[in-house]
Amino acid sequence: MRDKGFIYCRQSSGDEEVSLSIEVQIEQCRKLAEDRNIEIADTFTDHNIGGRYYPSGYEELAKRDTVFQNWLNSQYRPKGFREGLGKLLKRISEVKYVICSEQTRLFRPLNNGYLESAIMGLLEDHHVKILQVQGDEIDLAKFDSQLIATLKNRILSEDVEKKRRNSILGLKKRRDSGRLPTGAQIYGVVYEGDKILFESTKGKLIQYAFKRFLEYAKYADIMYEISKKYPETEFKCFTTLWTIVRNPIYCGFMYNSEQKLIKNIQVSEPLVSFEQWNGAQKIIERRKQKNPHARPKKTNSVFSGLMFCPNCGYRMILNSSNSTASYYICKHRGQSEAYMNCTTSVRYTRVKRGNGIGLYDVGYPFVVLALINHCRRLLSQPETNEELEKLEIGLHDIKVKREQMTSLFQKNLVTFGEYEQFLQTTQGEMQKAEREIITHRNQAKRLSSPFDQNISLSRAFHDARSRTLPDHIYRKLIYEVVEKVIIHEDCLEFQTSYGNASIPKSGNQLYQWDLLLDTMSDAPDDPQMFADAKFRVVFFSNRYGKLTQTGKIDGLEIWES
Repeated sequence: MRDKGFIYCRQSSGDEEVSLSIEVQIEQCRKLAEDRNIEIADTFTDHNIGGRYYPSGYEELAKRDTVFQNWLNSQYRPKGFREGLGKLLKRISEVKYVICSEQTRLFRPLNNGYLESAIMGLLEDHHVKILQVQGDEIDLAKFDSQLIATLKNRILSEDVEKKRRNSILGLKKRRDSGRLPTGAQIYGVVYEGDKILFESTKGKLIQYAFKRFLEYAKYADIMYEISKKYPETEFKCFTTLWTIVRNPIYCGFMYNSEQKLIKNIQVSEPLVSFEQWNGAQKIIERRKQKNPHARPKKTNSVFSGLMFCPNCGYRMILNSSNSTASYYICKHRGQSEAYMNCTTSVRYTRVKRGNGIGLYDVGYPFVVLALINHCRRLLSQPETNEELEKLEIGLHDIKVKREQMTSLFQKNLVTFGEYEQFLQTTQGEMQKAEREIITHRNQAKRLSSPFDQNISLSRAFHDARSRTLPDHIYRKLIYEVVEKVIIHEDCLEFQTSYGNASIPKSGNQLYQWDLLLDTMSDAPDDPQMFADAKFRVVFFSNRYGKLTQTGKIDGLEIWES
């Protein structure tokens, strides 16, 4: 009976590394499987994502991996999870081999991160070997094979990082020489060798856009005229027009690595003159000065990144152009017919006139929920510290035993086979202990107070009930509990780490509410007092005619009157 194997192929994001195309990888892996008489059970792929990202199904481990989180926060456009690899790992018990172009297709670990040990540990537990097109077979059950694979992966990662730095330097040098990055996607631009040409129809469209813009026409009017004059271009995106009138490439210039304007040597026949482009920039600046609301002032929202549109699924943005209040709206609102249903919105801030409230106000019950669960974690801290101490002692004992065995081996008192078997056995125990120690240390770190040193627990509860909690504490507590907020027509769907809850609304208006907590705010500063607390939030929506419970998550009950 033939052994079975999975093929895994990944094409990395362009800014991290250069990879073979998915198709070439699959073809090479199939040939290797055929040579080794291995039956391909399934093929899994991940497109345009780097090897440092976790597979799907490992979300909780990724959250606890502080090294990964620090790296993720440094990325300009962070990606999600690798769905293909996640599906493969769920079915890993079905096969004996994972076939890939090279081991780095599976992971490119960060130093002291959890990703490498998590994947290799799972493969080792199921006795699965890694078969590489560009390398040897890796049997994780063998200590020397696993060690060599780890060292090779480290060397490859350092090599990739070196290539990335060289690529950045090369790109900077190319820009400073007056050339665009190879293959840069710009509207209307086509490349002929190292020369830049402009498509005929799109070139006329760009010239018309500049002409009308210099006549002080509005963006909306220009887009309407273009759609009638050049219907074949399907020019419907406002952002494209906004970018065209700002891009100097159409007049034969570009920005270098220091954002200074220089001559582009690839453009021989510019579409517009430099005077025309420069005139457009002056109009843009003049419009900013005359109309301060043309680009709404950014508001530092504590819900940033949490708000989502129920229609298109994209994040919602905060529109602060209204003089009385800020509103969350879909980023695609009004862009095209495809997003015509993206009309839901919700007020963020309390209005200056009237009794209306905003999203910031109705977030307070979830802040209280975060405070209660923080108290529960504080109560579990002694157990955490005791467990951490046991783990550290256990790790120390393992290291001492390994040193003793090494000493015996050097004195020829044990055989190489006995020594290798002992190291292999204790290595897994040592890695497991190290991972658990890091997890417990991170947990202990999270248990440190999220408040200023001058704010006690009872004060924090009091400020939350009176809706006067400082913004930086409010934000931290909201992010501890709330994972996503979807803005529907009749409610806000809060997706939290303890379950989902719906907050009623009407249009973009939210209802007044009151919070009833069975622990008084004057209580002593005792976590036990608050950890057992139950509380009820009542929204005065007048939808039911009587007091009705509409939801519950953990210690939070939601009622409407």
